Amino acid sequence: MPFFTIRIDTNAQQLVELWATDAVFDTPESVLFDKKNHCLYVTNIGGKEPWKKDENGFISKLTPDGKILEREWVTGFNAPKGMAIFKDKLYVADVDQVVVVDIKNGKVERKLDCKGSSSLNDVSTGKGGNILISDSGGRALYNLHNGTFTKLVDSTSLTKPNGVLYTQGQTYLLDKNGINKVANGQVEMLVNGMPGGTDGIEQLSKNEFIVSCWSGTIYYVNTKLKTKKLLLDTSEKKINTADIGLDSSTKTVFVPTFFDNRVVAYKFKM
Repeated sequence: MPFFTIRIDTNAQQLVELWATDAVFDTPESVLFDKKNHCLYVTNIGGKEPWKKDENGFISKLTPDGKILEREWVTGFNAPKGMAIFKDKLYVADVDQVVVVDIKNGKVERKLDCKGSSSLNDVSTGKGGNILISDSGGRALYNLHNGTFTKLVDSTSLTKPNGVLYTQGQTYLLDKNGINKVANGQVEMLVNGMPGGTDGIEQLSKNEFIVSCWSGTIYYVNTKLKTKKLLLDTSEKKINTADIGLDSSTKTVFVPTFFDNRVVAYKFKM
């Protein structure tokens, strides 16, 4: 019987550009795909100062193929960043508040002060409706439940946490140029070596992730194999890659380009 060697190409992963909007945004920081309503939400910081409380921020609404439905769908933010959805509510990190938006009517429902925070950055829907929020400047990870904030991880374990993702019973947090797993207040590094300000994280499969770094790079990361691969580098063009979104059904990655003022979509291919 002949013996066959099967060679697996571990370098096959790539991002292929699908579309790009015009530069119509105002410092877009985060993109979120809403599967139920089949649309994209884009947070706009408004201006060049990412943490200023100036009420210039807003959220745009797009179709999944990049057509703008409403450039200023919801207004009244300071410097909005990461978002998460739970029961038709959009939870938005906004400096030292979490702003709750009623998705059905596109109105701000309430603003929740996170006392002691300084730079709330990314948001993820946790178990049982808990909302997880990273605080980059305050070096912390918070949990929001029934209007109350609880600090899960503090500055003794973190440096500048950003992207947070709760999935399949695990909490992942971007910090120290890598992906970390968080459990019982402890932080465990899984894969590092991604310089440039780890920013957005999305899951492709159980152990596979897409990670963006603000400086202009995007990586494919396998936490089981402890490997990473650079998929995109636009840093020399001074095009940022901030908090990415993902349509998991089509493997489409949505990239807000921050000071470049666009959203670019890429197809992830194996």
